[in-house]
Amino acid sequence: MQKRLVRKLELEMLLSQVKPHPHPKPNLEQYTIPASIAANILYIAAYTYND
Repeated sequence: MQKRLVRKLELEMLLSQVKPHPHPKPNLEQYTIPASIAANILYIAAYTYND
């Protein structure tokens, strides 16, 4: 089965639509990060480490 490659910009646009956590707890590492940073993290995990 072949993976569908998602462009980083497309991933960023999708992530920008996700609503932030309503009551984040920093001690549980629940915090909002910009969509661009989240897209970079996911892109690296998916395409560098095949995760």
